Amino acid sequence: MGLKSSRKLLSAFLTAIIAFSFISICFGILQISTVYNKNYYINGLSDSSVALECEKQLSSKYEALSAKTNIPVDIFNSVTKKYSTTDSLRQAASNLFDENDSKLKNEVRQQYFEDTCKEYFNANNIRYDENAVKLACEEASDIYSDTVGIHNLDYLKQSIVFNRTKVTRQMSFYVLFTASAVICICLLYKNKQEERLLYISYSLFASSTGCFLYSVLNMIFKPYRDFISTIEPEIFAKAFISMSSKYNLRLMLVSVVLLILAVVSFVIYVRWSKREQFRKDTRFGKIIHKL
Repeated sequence: MGLKSSRKLLSAFLTAIIAFSFISICFGILQISTVYNKNYYINGLSDSSVALECEKQLSSKYEALSAKTNIPVDIFNSVTKKYSTTDSLRQAASNLFDENDSKLKNEVRQQYFEDTCKEYFNANNIRYDENAVKLACEEASDIYSDTVGIHNLDYLKQSIVFNRTKVTRQMSFYVLFTASAVICICLLYKNKQEERLLYISYSLFASSTGCFLYSVLNMIFKPYRDFISTIEPEIFAKAFISMSSKYNLRLMLVSVVLLILAVVSFVIYVRWSKREQFRKDTRFGKIIHKL
């Protein structure tokens, strides 16, 4: 009896180890494919909704600049036709990881504004102060940089590389940990495959619950708030909030998948148990019949 109790305690301990390792592996896989993957940020920051909001803000700011400089607002707004906002956002996000001009603060767009202004004035025989036009175009370029460029995220590349490497190493450890615990379960129940499956299903149930609770707590307490508060402009902060929500939804999806696997494992366990019990009852009946 004592041996049986000890085996159950050891099985419970091994089940907890497997569950914890499963959760850690799921987190690792999800993090490597999302928050520690540069493409996750490039796609998230160049989303069509972000581009649309940027264009609205540009239009509003350029209207104010037009009223200030008497340069038609269409000249400033035409930059979104010349340079697709979505492409510019993607360029800014890509440059962030290539250590290039993620703020989009270069002379290309300023030169475009100057050329377009001069072309308009010359076509309509309007006299203009070249220095005033240059200053206006410089301000228009700064507005574009402040609205579409990415600021205060230069450290993101180093952070992603460091954490991706760290998580990959941790996952290797947890895979080894899981395999060792599963082997121990198999040795404890060498001749009882249904018992082995039962404890695996317990591990999957616990892992599913852990992933779900973590995603819920993440949505409630929002541990990323301090990080998001440093992001400029504000539209990108909103994009990161959206990306965080998608991350939590993916984590919930992982918990659902684990739950399905747990249910399937448990159903198979029940069937195997019934089959084993039927086999025992049949064998016992034959023995009684012979007596």
